[in-house]
Amino acid sequence: MNTRAQSVLGLILVAVIFVLAAEVIPSLPFVSSAIEATEWLTRSDITQLVFLVGSLVAMLALGRRNPGAYGLKGSPWRDVGRAVGVSAAISLGVVVATMIVMSVLGPRGAGMGMSGLGSFVKVVVSVWLLASTSEEMLFRGLLLGSLSPLSDRAWTVGRCRISLPVAIAAVLFGLVHIGLMRVMAAPMVVLVVVMATVAGLVAGYYREKTGSLVPAVAAHMTFNVVSGGIMMVLSRAMAAQQLG
Repeated sequence: MNTRAQSVLGLILVAVIFVLAAEVIPSLPFVSSAIEATEWLTRSDITQLVFLVGSLVAMLALGRRNPGAYGLKGSPWRDVGRAVGVSAAISLGVVVATMIVMSVLGPRGAGMGMSGLGSFVKVVVSVWLLASTSEEMLFRGLLLGSLSPLSDRAWTVGRCRISLPVAIAAVLFGLVHIGLMRVMAAPMVVLVVVMATVAGLVAGYYREKTGSLVPAVAAHMTFNVVSGGIMMVLSRAMAAQQLG
């Protein structure tokens, strides 16, 4: 299979995996029954698991001769540390921006929608670990790897080279967060989409720079832990204050 055909097949698999994960598999009767029968399993968990397994299988199949083309290799710790540091700084910016939005709209108007995330352990397992890994496998692994023939097209931002595949994967990653409209007010969703896109650019930059998914997963996880953790604490504190 030539490079172009493999890229096209990879993009098709990304679309198939996304539809299966977001709509088809979570809606199957036996899956829906399992979700209703357990307190710890959610529709989002199923989606993330399908992202993870589907992307891994696709990358191993497409990259059986060169798995590194999809980021399936290690990375020096210094690069992981840099990705974590940059992501942490951006995460703090997210918190500041969120607080500004909340100060304008008020907690109710902002509609943070975070009090229903579940227990701390549930957030750690489902959001910080599972979602961070599975979304990077799909967007910075399978998608970015499939778009790699376009990597010669790029822009320079400061000292950073942002290629077209990195930009496309980041924008698509940001746009999938529009689904948060169901639990958040529009201004907050716009903020999340923008910040998720920026986080995707950081993850994609280090994925392409190192050739590994490890810094991308680390950056994504840091983003979720720092920004998500702080906002979760604030959201629950405000909810408790309202009840009091």
